[in-house]
Order: sequence, then C-alpha cells, then structure tokens
Amino acid sequence: MAKFPTPDLKYTTDEQEIIEKLEAKYGRKNRDVDNKHLMDVIKNIFHSCNLVENGVPSLLENADYELMNDDIRYIINKLSWKITCNSACEMDIDKTVHELLDFLSEFSWDAVVVLMLAVFAMNHGELLLLKQSTCENQIAKFLQKLKNPPLSLGSNEDLKLYVEEPLKNLVDQMLSVAEQLVLFKEQALTQKIELSSSVRKVFCIVAYRILQSIVKCISSTMEFVKTGDKYQDFPCKIQRIIRSCRFTAFGDYLKNSKFFELEYNGILWTFKKANDVAILLLNIFLVKGNLIRQFDGINKLKNVNLENFQGNTVGFFITEFNVKEEDFSVLRHTYDQVKKKGFEVLWIPVVDQSIEWKDELLDDHEKVARKMPWWSLASPLSSNNPVWWYIKQDWQFQRTSMLVVLDKYAKVMHTNALPMVNYWREEAYPFSMETEAKLWMAKSPTITKIIQKIKPLPEGEIICVYGSHDMNWVHEFLCFINHLEVKDVEVKTTTIYVGANRRKQKSLKFETENSIFWSEAMMLRFWRDLENVAASKMIQSRENLVDAIKNEFATILSYDYKEDGWALMFNESSKFIFSGKQLKYCWKNIKDWIEKVNKGEDIMNAMTEYLQPLKLGREHCIHLAGPTTINNLVVACPECGRTMEKSFIYKCCVK
Repeated sequence: MAKFPTPDLKYTTDEQEIIEKLEAKYGRKNRDVDNKHLMDVIKNIFHSCNLVENGVPSLLENADYELMNDDIRYIINKLSWKITCNSACEMDIDKTVHELLDFLSEFSWDAVVVLMLAVFAMNHGELLLLKQSTCENQIAKFLQKLKNPPLSLGSNEDLKLYVEEPLKNLVDQMLSVAEQLVLFKEQALTQKIELSSSVRKVFCIVAYRILQSIVKCISSTMEFVKTGDKYQDFPCKIQRIIRSCRFTAFGDYLKNSKFFELEYNGILWTFKKANDVAILLLNIFLVKGNLIRQFDGINKLKNVNLENFQGNTVGFFITEFNVKEEDFSVLRHTYDQVKKKGFEVLWIPVVDQSIEWKDELLDDHEKVARKMPWWSLASPLSSNNPVWWYIKQDWQFQRTSMLVVLDKYAKVMHTNALPMVNYWREEAYPFSMETEAKLWMAKSPTITKIIQKIKPLPEGEIICVYGSHDMNWVHEFLCFINHLEVKDVEVKTTTIYVGANRRKQKSLKFETENSIFWSEAMMLRFWRDLENVAASKMIQSRENLVDAIKNEFATILSYDYKEDGWALMFNESSKFIFSGKQLKYCWKNIKDWIEKVNKGEDIMNAMTEYLQPLKLGREHCIHLAGPTTINNLVVACPECGRTMEKSFIYKCCVK
C-alpha cells in the first residue's frame, strides 16, 4: 500500500497491545448498521441535550425512524441494560468492555462505534428528559426523587460547571472522530474499496476507546445516586478519559487518510474499470477540479472537449513543473507527425516538493504550456493531490520526464514510452511495449549505429570516439593515439570528441587539427540517443537485464560518470571500449605491447590482451542507473561479469 502524507500516528504500547488482542480475537467483523440515520438520531439527541454546540442536526422524518429495525433497537437497549447492571454491581470496567465486545462480535468496528454512541445518547437523553418533565408531570417528579439522577442535583451553575461542560467536551471529540470514521467507511463502500490494514487498526482502537469511555462515563454518573451532590471530581474523570483516548489524533489521521487513501484507491479502481480514455480523463482530472486546456496558434485559451480524446491513443507527458523546451522538442516533432493517426498528448506537470509554491509561478507554467501543441492541466499537481501519488507510486515517476501511453480503451500500453519516442520518433507509433520490442528485433541499435546516424564515418579506418571532462586527459590521449610509432604498419585512425554527458557539465572546447570536434547539438544528440536506447532496452528487459542490455551502453555511461575519460575504438571487424585508467596505463607502458602491433596485430586486440590479465579498472564499481520501474533484478557488471550490488543513487537533474 502506498505511504500517504498523513500525520505520523504512533501507537502507545498499551494501544498496540489492545489492537493485537482485538484483531486476534475478533478478526474481520462484517455486519453493518445504517450508520447515517443512526448518527442523525444520535446528533439530534446530543443537540437537544445542549452537548453539541456547532452545527444543526439533520431534520428527521417519520420515514427515517422506520429505517431502524427492531433488532437494532433491541441491541441498543440490551447494551444499555448490560452497562447499567454491571455498573450497579460495581463490575470491573475492562470486564464490562470485553463482555460488550463479545456481544457485538459480529458487527464491524464502525457499527460498534455508532451503536455505543446510540446507547450513550439514549442514556443521557433519558436523564435530561426526566429533569425537564418534573415541572409538568407528577410521575416524572416522583421518579426523579427515587432515581436521584445527576442532572437533578445542585444548582444549574453547578450542573454546567461539573457535568455539562466536561460531557460536552467528551461528546464533541467522540462525535468528531466517529463522523470521520463513518464517512470513511461510507466512501469506501461506495467506491468498492477495501480498507488498508493501517486504517483498520485505527477503526479498531477508536471503537475500543469509545466503548471504554462510554462505560466509564455511565458508571461515573451512576455514582451520583450514592454520593448525592459530591460530584466535583467528575470533570477530572472526563479529562482523564479524553487524554487517554486521543480522539483528536485519531480523527486527524482518519481525515487525512480518508482523502488520500480513498481518492488514491478510487483512481486505482477507475483505471481498472475504465474502458474509454475520455471518460477516464473526466473521472481522474475534470471532476477533481483540474481544468484541461490547450493554447492555439494565437495563444487563445481553449478548454477541453472530451470529444478531442474520444477514440484516440493518449500520452500522459509527465514532467517536473520547470520542464525545459529541449526536453519535449522531439516529442513535439513526433506529435505533429502522428496526430492525424489518432494520437493526443496531455501534459501533467508536477510540483517538486522542494519548491515553495507561489501564485506567480503559474505565469511561468503558462509560458511553458504555450510552447506545447497539445493539451495541459491548468495547474500543476502537488503532493497533496492523490493523482500525484498514483503517478509516483504506480508509474514510478521520480524527476525524469516520462510518457505514459493509454489506448482508446484507457488501457496502459506503455508506462514510459519517452525513450522510444526520442530515439525512433514517429516510427515507434503507437508507442506500445509490443512496438518497442519489434523495433529492437528489427533495428537492434548499437553504439556504432548511433554514431553513424548522427554523422557518417569514413570506412577502412579505426574510428576512435572519446569523451572526457578533463582537458589534460584529452591532450594526453590525443598525443598517444595520434603519434603511435608503428613499424611497417599503417594505422589510420579518426578521432571524434563527443564531450561529456550533459547531466554532468558542459563539454570542453578546444582546437586541434588531429581530432574531429562535434558541435554542441551533435554531442547533445549523441548522449540523448545513448541514454534513450539504454533506457528503452532496460524497460524491455525487465526479467533478464544481464543478457539483454547492451553492455556497451552501460559501460560508456558508467565510464562517463566515474572516469576522467573513455574511448570507444572500432573498425569493420572489431570494437572495444577502454576506460580512462586503462588508456593511461597503455600509453605509459606502450613498449610492453606495441611490438605486437609492429608484427601486424590489430592495435585494439593488442591493447585488450595487454590489459586482460591486469584487470585494470575492474574494482566492481560500475555505475548503472536504470528506470525506477525495474526494481528486482540481479544485474551483472558489464565489464567484469560479477554481480553488482544494489544501492541508492541520488542524481541531480539540473542541466
């Protein structure tokens, strides 16, 4: 179950023991009562007794009373008799509580709460009715003398100070938490949602505490028959009950949990049952108050018409609030190409929890929305929105932009098609997992194909693609690779500098006649293609990452992350990737292996054979960052084959 941003609720040792015993003894209780109408009756009684200050109780019609069957009336009266009898016999309160729980064992915890409040309301209402009738009814007057109820003792001022005010406080807290509990249960039944174990625990302890409080309170009022007007300790007893029961804490927890859990589970249920993407959008966004809109070519605001989505494949473009235009430029181009085929996009921006949200940020949001040719939410989702939690928990959104694709029947076709779209573009339409798998089988992208796609390379030479963020390393490497002294063997090499990953820092700028220097745009495309292909393959390879992912992608991304530099060397027959550490070792010890090249061996083979027994750079520390949807894989190191340890990686996505 998802962890929602509800108040931190920690049980005391006593509460934890009570919950464990009750759950073990009574398990899942299923019998319900008509909570709504019973609560209306209860609130009307308490309001008439001047124990509820705020709110006007619901008007009750005769039909409302008819909804309460005789069986429920009998149960309420029997509970009242049992409490009265046990209190009169001075039976231990805990023993009485457990007898009542045994009697109510078939009822759900919310039903226990409502039935016990009905008992308390009936008991207190009878006392008040007896007091109010003494002036008009002689029978009531004589009954009061015999029963000596607490409400007849002392002056009105004493009654207010010692009885009404403490009871008012207790009733207010019990009603508040009971209403939260009843509303929670009502919405859960409406949405056909099963309550989580954490919420069931709160239901359990609230029912127990309310039952315990009512028994203590009724027992205390019965003591007045013996003590006469000596009831000054009554407020202290009520305060002890309130402090020990923590009704406010439980009520706050239920209030927040109700919103998040029910809304979140409602979204789960909506996705499971939806069979039309337009209706899904209506239920998820429009009814939640998130206006969907679009800007046309002259920046005129257009509100959504669900017919725009009817029968279309829809992509949810989910990003951070401050997404950059470069992050959706490829998607924008692809959207223009496939829109006529029945593809729509909805931008769902989410607010980073570290950002202090201000109204003026909406202007920035609108500026970004105007650059997008598709629909967008009128305001970003924040962490207090259950849709945000669904996106985070079920689609594993962290901070990196993603594209969740749904077909016209609202079934998820791909939980993140953005890497596929960024690399294959419109060729990947309709952007499903099946299409992605077919593209991999037919195209099988490699690092050399990615490079050739960006810039055609000369044939018959050794191509050396390298990257680094260290100027000194670059100069040393070029000196090594371009000035190899090889006897009687012509070694033609073309060196191409592709910079460093854009997520680390800007690429170096230098001038050299001995190396091709790609433009910033070409470098950016190289790294984006590399990351997109790697991410696409990892998404496709959920069950067997070790065999499926191209080791070269993972290795280069890892070397770029942790090494001073790296180089990919390949020709028509072979291909090798070297880390900065390996290359440094080679150029410092060139005399130990260059002789093999002099004898005609391929330079790449000679370097690899020389490095193999030394196992340089194989300290079991390859860095591999994959999509967060891949959680339970055993991953082998692309370099040495050993199983990699799993740990958390904190990545900053600042470009």
